[in-house]
Amino acid sequence: MTWPGNRSSTAIQVYDENTSRMRFPAAKVLPHMSALGIFGRSRLTLTGENKFLVLERI
Repeated sequence: MTWPGNRSSTAIQVYDENTSRMRFPAAKVLPHMSALGIFGRSRLTLTGENKFLVLERI
């Protein structure tokens, strides 16, 4: 994922409905991204070890 100014990002930070902050690999959200960014609601599923499993739009 490349951002303006030729900087690249390997992780993103998101907030849930309770304003809890999460960070995970940016490559995981690329399928959900448009030219305008990421909008809408999604469901994040984690493994028992709190590792990223799947992100799906709801």
